[in-house]
Amino acid sequence: NVPNFAFTSVGPGHCLDSSSQLYNFATFILDSNTLAECEATCGNYDKTDNLVGFEVSSSACLCLFENDYLSSETPGIFGTCPASADQCSITGTDGSGAVVSSLPAEDDRHCYKKTNYVKTDVFT
Repeated sequence: NVPNFAFTSVGPGHCLDSSSQLYNFATFILDSNTLAECEATCGNYDKTDNLVGFEVSSSACLCLFENDYLSSETPGIFGTCPASADQCSITGTDGSGAVVSSLPAEDDRHCYKKTNYVKTDVFT
């Protein structure tokens, strides 16, 4: 049951916004950290239109979110960190808007952006 949208490969490493900022993320340690599994896992968290993309490596799947969407680093206790996540990170990650580039990092990490992502103004 993967939602009907697509992701596009950006390049190796961490995803960056137009200001070269990293995004808030939820980490998932999956049984199989494949591209398909990570896409399906992150796709399940796109109900709020705050998912901007994901990063996948052999060790983890990171779902990337619009700045200030994740309100805690503790999964499921309070806030918006998904209960099934292994952890969330909202410290030092101010990425906002569409993914525009990647920063090479770990050898097998790869960045994917949500195709046609448009930041929505929550105040309209």
